[in-house]
Amino acid sequence: MAGAPDNIQETVTTAENGNGKRKAVSAREVSKSRSDSPRHKHRRMNESSDSSDADDLSNSTRNEIDNKEMLQREVQLKISLDDLHDVSIRLVESMKSRRANEANFEDQKREYEKSARRFRKERRAFEKKKQPFEEEEQRYEERKRYYEEKDDVFETAKQLLAARTHAAGESLNEEACHLLAFLRPDRRTMGALQPFFWAFDDFYHAQRDLPEEYRFEGEEAEDFDLFRVWIVDHMPDHTLNAPAKVVKGRISASKYT
Repeated sequence: MAGAPDNIQETVTTAENGNGKRKAVSAREVSKSRSDSPRHKHRRMNESSDSSDADDLSNSTRNEIDNKEMLQREVQLKISLDDLHDVSIRLVESMKSRRANEANFEDQKREYEKSARRFRKERRAFEKKKQPFEEEEQRYEERKRYYEEKDDVFETAKQLLAARTHAAGESLNEEACHLLAFLRPDRRTMGALQPFFWAFDDFYHAQRDLPEEYRFEGEEAEDFDLFRVWIVDHMPDHTLNAPAKVVKGRISASKYT
């Protein structure tokens, strides 16, 4: 209805008051009077009670759910803390083991370095000791070659001299003279020259009986004489047996010219 307050349409009706007179009342007043009645009040109280109970139940359920969730979180947190504790223990043990291994490694490293220094020192000492042996080995090889050459020469000279003693009238060839000139030895070849010592004496006696044209002259005679002097100077009597001493005396008293 146009002009109604708050856009609420009111219906006018009549009601009898306590004096038996009728008066006009609006629908709003009727509704208000009904809501103020005991029956309506009781209904509102019941509805309010039901709403309050529902709210309490909802709150209780939420609290229970929250408590369960909190308990689950606490359990998970405890598990996590236990795991963290185990991890921390393993970490500590691992750190201890690592430090022990590092200390052991450092000890081994120091021992290795000591061993390496000792080895280098011993190696330098060995190199110093080895050098004289190498030099001696080199000298030995040189002496060995020298003796081998001498042995070859001695054997050849002996064969030539032996052939010369059994072939009267044959002249001693030039090679034999050169070999005899080469056989101006030193003290190292004294022992090896013993066989040649006898061949030399045999040859002297043989050539002494040869005709004059086959005897040594010039350089050949000089070589033989030099060798005779060497025998006298380098073959002491204590190195010879009795027959050799006789030969030495004969050679010493003779000239091969």
